[in-house]
Amino acid sequence: GDLTQIGLANQGSGSVLLLEGSLPAALARFREAYEADRKTGDQVSAAYDLLNSGDVTWRLGRYAEARQLLDQGISSSTAHAVLDLADEIQAAMVLSQRQFAAAIEISRRVLSKSDLSAGVAAAANAVLGRAQIASAASRDGLASTAEATSLAAKSGSASLVAETGLAHAEALLAADEPRKALDGVLAQQQWFARVGNQDFEWRCWLVASRAEAALHEVPKSRENAQKAIELLVGLAQKWDPDSYRTYLLRPDIQFERSQLDRLRAAK
Repeated sequence: GDLTQIGLANQGSGSVLLLEGSLPAALARFREAYEADRKTGDQVSAAYDLLNSGDVTWRLGRYAEARQLLDQGISSSTAHAVLDLADEIQAAMVLSQRQFAAAIEISRRVLSKSDLSAGVAAAANAVLGRAQIASAASRDGLASTAEATSLAAKSGSASLVAETGLAHAEALLAADEPRKALDGVLAQQQWFARVGNQDFEWRCWLVASRAEAALHEVPKSRENAQKAIELLVGLAQKWDPDSYRTYLLRPDIQFERSQLDRLRAAK
């Protein structure tokens, strides 16, 4: 019955579920954490609960709801760490909507701040790099994602190391280094597979398939594109139908799914 401990327990559980890619379950935990922290009057913890909820919600393609949660979190606390995290989440959200100029602008705003945590700086650099790649600035993207991997290693977060490693593999591919991209992304795929995170694992296989296509290893590219599709489709068995439906409507997911279809059909 201790609301403070209930809030902490739900935060921790939600964080683990998020690392596993169990997005609907993670969202439920973060909401429970918020209800407990709101009742205790802990404004900082409540703000983080709202930001965590917003982070999961945009990943499920529910952008309007995510913006409301982020705005509510910002209004709940003016702590610098809360505001930095809100901006980093917003940058990732607009990147998923393929709004590359906005993602670059917000990421740079985050990175211009002093006293950033290594984790926030790593995530912001990864978003910046991926947006630069999509804007045809492949060398800039390579430098940004390399910085992201370095900061992620300093953060001590294995999940952040894997996520920034995936972004760096994408940058290597864009910079016409498909063999390095393939080696790098397969290492991250193994980590996501170990924790059961299909949301990120299928995207690792997509990058692997693209790298193999660039290396003219067409049969292997088709095989790994099929692995990605099977993992993507398999999320329907792990999530509720509405969450899966809105996830598939995300602009980045639709774009990447079209890439998979072309790779699987290549001859």
